[in-house]
Amino acid sequence: MKEFARNIRFLWSVMRPYTGMCIMLMLSGLIIVGLSLQTIAQSKQAFDIASGAIDGNLVKCLLVLVLLFACSIILDACTAWVDVKYQLRIRNELMEKVFERVLRADWLSAQRYHSGDVMSRVNNDLGDWIQLATNTIPQFIVTLFKLGSAFTFLYLLDKMLALLLALLIPLVLVLSKLYFSKLRKYSLEIKNTFSSVRQFFQESIQHQGIVKALHLRSWFANELDVRQDRYANRICKHTRLSVFSNFVLSIGFTAGYCLSLTWGLFRLEAGEISFGTMTAFLQLVSMIQGPAAGLISFVPAFIAAYTATERLHDLWMLPMEKEDKAIKIENIEQINLRGVSFGYTAGKQIIDNKSLEFRKGMTALAGETGCGKTTVIRLIMALVTPEKGEVSLFDGKTHHIMTPALRCNLAYVPQGGFLFSGTIRDNLRMGNPDATDEEMIHVLKSVSADFVWKSREGLDTDIKEGGQGLSGGQVQRLAIARALLSGGKVLLLDEATSALDEDTEAEIIHSLRNNVQDKIIILVSHRRSVIEGCDYVYRMT
Repeated sequence: MKEFARNIRFLWSVMRPYTGMCIMLMLSGLIIVGLSLQTIAQSKQAFDIASGAIDGNLVKCLLVLVLLFACSIILDACTAWVDVKYQLRIRNELMEKVFERVLRADWLSAQRYHSGDVMSRVNNDLGDWIQLATNTIPQFIVTLFKLGSAFTFLYLLDKMLALLLALLIPLVLVLSKLYFSKLRKYSLEIKNTFSSVRQFFQESIQHQGIVKALHLRSWFANELDVRQDRYANRICKHTRLSVFSNFVLSIGFTAGYCLSLTWGLFRLEAGEISFGTMTAFLQLVSMIQGPAAGLISFVPAFIAAYTATERLHDLWMLPMEKEDKAIKIENIEQINLRGVSFGYTAGKQIIDNKSLEFRKGMTALAGETGCGKTTVIRLIMALVTPEKGEVSLFDGKTHHIMTPALRCNLAYVPQGGFLFSGTIRDNLRMGNPDATDEEMIHVLKSVSADFVWKSREGLDTDIKEGGQGLSGGQVQRLAIARALLSGGKVLLLDEATSALDEDTEAEIIHSLRNNVQDKIIILVSHRRSVIEGCDYVYRMT
């Protein structure tokens, strides 16, 4: 019971900003139900006038009916449009909130979740939440009101009713075919643009550490906005056409019904048929049957929303990194690890009471696989926090304890390198958004990335997901170029030259030594040629 109460409180805290939308949709549904009941009452009056049961102006009564039908159609179309707009707004806002929280989450805690699982929670579970706010709750309340009011109305007319109303068969479905091709086109565009959003989101989550290390969280949030706007534009085009199509169909259905009703009423007036009240009975039976069956269908929707709440609660409650403004240090003389101990699981230390000092120049971190070399890099980047000891940046006067706010001083190249989907220019500008073509060309030459000029598109060459289509060495060279563009005082290379041939690797190491003499460069490597070319060597055990 406590868990249930916790999940309901969590759901309410997240969805509370959207209660106004929910109430508006609910009120719209209630108004539509009210119009339906008034239509039934007006129909009964018209039949009674036509049969001579009461006195009145039949033409005036019919005009009121037409007005009621028109109001129902217009309100229904407007509600459909507003519903889609609200769904888009809620989806985008909630997705941005989850996106922001996952990127801000403690890196080690976030690693418990597979990226595919995160995407499933974001797409499917958020969809259940949105349906709950914009459809399930408003429609559930409207259905209860519709059921209760219809039973009340029917009770006032006749307690004993045995006749059920058959559903009207639509006669103008052929009209929908006129819009089929355009709707199909927009549907395909929606799928493609949403695929782009999901691809970008999943890549970002998969490589959260790289986003953090490159200090690109804001850039990624802005890029998500751009892609979501593109997706929303396609949805709006599709919705406008769909709403108009439904509007036309509704007019056709209503016109057919009005024609049948008018024909029947004039026959009643002529004395050919009677029992106008029976028409109200039939309509009320229809209003009762539909909601009664519909109440059952709400049960799976409520269960799905509750399950989604449990799953999203786990992501929402991930521990957050401390959010501080980026702190630039003009001069970094040393990186110090003092008595640092750390392990990924309790009771198993990867690093135990280790003290290391990195100075300007090139330092190699060597050792067997699993000895903690990459963990040292993660400690320096503040992706993980020491259980004991401290990591600090020393500017010659002050030791700055390493926090996420200091990551802007670091440039990082992960194992194997990594490139995001886009162009070479896009990837390089992640290192420095203001980089000129001349600066990009300079760093590309410094890492022997001559293959860029062999492509017709040059800097505008498209890069597929994860750098597919490029060799491992090409990916690594572009990743190193991006890191050099960032201007960070510390360059961290984690097996960043492992896919290069010896000659190219030697060229890059020589270029790093000559062009970045004011930086602290830390290289994780197994290669003897790299280790021997460094100024300092730490062998991890």
